[in-house]
Amino acid sequence: MISLKDKNVLITGGSRGLGAATSHAFAKEGANILVNYISDEASAANIAAEISDKYGVMVDIAQGDVGVEEDCVRIVNKCIALFGGVDVIVSNAVCSIIPRRKFEVSEC
Repeated sequence: MISLKDKNVLITGGSRGLGAATSHAFAKEGANILVNYISDEASAANIAAEISDKYGVMVDIAQGDVGVEEDCVRIVNKCIALFGGVDVIVSNAVCSIIPRRKFEVSEC
């Protein structure tokens, strides 16, 4: 197995749900984590604090929409500036092209 210790990992959509679990999993293996989020800064900051306290790795957050090229460049550049490079990118963020709709389930 490849060691993740001291590897630099950028996780898009890393502040909630599967992204948060992925952030924890990489940090547990010793990787430095940049948690990307689009709008929920508080969740991203909480995940970063949890990871830092629990695993002792370097961790930070970066706001940006991965559907916007300029944001992607800025996020990657932040990872490089903070950690000295990017070893792994986990593309977990969801791009919503189709508007979300509520569906009601009726009894059959």
